[in-house]
Amino acid sequence: MAIPIVSFVGRSNSGKTTLIERVIPELVRAGYKVATVKHAGHGFDLDTEGKDSWRHRRAGASNVVLLSKGSMAMFADVSDQMHVEDVRDRFLDHSYDLIIAEGWKHEGYPSLLVLSRSQEPVRH
Repeated sequence: MAIPIVSFVGRSNSGKTTLIERVIPELVRAGYKVATVKHAGHGFDLDTEGKDSWRHRRAGASNVVLLSKGSMAMFADVSDQMHVEDVRDRFLDHSYDLIIAEGWKHEGYPSLLVLSRSQEPVRH
């Protein structure tokens, strides 16, 4: 069975990340293993200029993996926008119980709409 995905959606600064930060510990306490995938619509760069991993990428490596005891990070070039199920199917094993996605409002995942105090609920 595929790992279920639930998305937290809402406007910028609506409190999505804050709510996710509060939900994850409760799920972990209840025995769930949780992964998260954050949509970065405007791009991002986590690598640091001059570091070995940056130099590997600049030299032309399509995928750079950093490993240490207890941690792993991967910088990979992707040709198209990946979706949460792509990440799930390619990079996560079946030991996870849930994927929390932040964003991805147009993907059709089951979602929670997060509103700031100043926003009106959407009425259908």
